[in-house]
Amino acid sequence: MNKYIASILFVISILYASASYADCAGNSCTDVYVDKLYVTANSSELIYIGTSGNESQLDCEAHAGVYAILDSSQGNAEKIYSTLLAAQLANKKVRIRITTNTVGCKVSYITIDRQL
Repeated sequence: MNKYIASILFVISILYASASYADCAGNSCTDVYVDKLYVTANSSELIYIGTSGNESQLDCEAHAGVYAILDSSQGNAEKIYSTLLAAQLANKKVRIRITTNTVGCKVSYITIDRQL
């Protein structure tokens, strides 16, 4: 009986460990929700992005420890912002790739996959 219970616990632990892990680490936030899009009215060209992940774990210096930054003057910034906004409104997960070792964790690109 103890071997049976041990086997079941082993299988459960493997399944739990192999489940997709959603958070921020290294150079990206993977399978995260867009929790906050922070756009200021002043002349700043920056859009602050807060996710369900922990941006302080990225290989960059997150703005205020919690935001990645999209510079609206960079190419395709409007398309990236539109995609982030659509993902937030539809409650879909995204992957945000940042440029490592940047102040503010500058966004390089994002991806959104079909989700059921």
